[in-house]
Amino acid sequence: MNSSITPLVTNSPEYNSVSANFRTQFQRTLPKIHSILKIKMSNQFMNRFENFKKQKMNYSKLLLYHGTKYSCNIKDLKSTEMLCSHLKCGVCGIIKNGPKLTMANNNGNGRFIWFAPLPHVSHGYTGIISVPGQIYPTSKFGAIFMMDVIDATPFQSCYIVGNEESRFIVPLNIIPKTVK
Repeated sequence: MNSSITPLVTNSPEYNSVSANFRTQFQRTLPKIHSILKIKMSNQFMNRFENFKKQKMNYSKLLLYHGTKYSCNIKDLKSTEMLCSHLKCGVCGIIKNGPKLTMANNNGNGRFIWFAPLPHVSHGYTGIISVPGQIYPTSKFGAIFMMDVIDATPFQSCYIVGNEESRFIVPLNIIPKTVK
């Protein structure tokens, strides 16, 4: 893993841009944004993504949201050294490897990675995964990834990606961590 995490400063232009985008897109009661993290994915991951884009003649790129669960203390997450190794921790897994189809739930029609065009939809899929013997004081937090998604298929009010290769998806480097 060669990913890196950089917490954005609250008065930086990048923080303000992401925060404003999140606030204007959120169509329900707006949760408080605790922090926004910029994620730089590994060169290997980014090279696969760029190679895929070159292979596609006409591809659509969408800015979408992905909510996921966690099993660690995301409240204080500030660097990759703080990532946990729990297999069900979606936050740490995505930061380390990108979204993986193998970690997606099977809804009876197969495994898909789901994305939403609006953050409030993804916010409903955030929360903590309880691990026996561990209690985390951050269960009121949620993590939503903003991502550039290539070749997503519209499905109901969301988008899905059903290919085993994660190269179709690249995190856009931002996680608004929110308090529910």
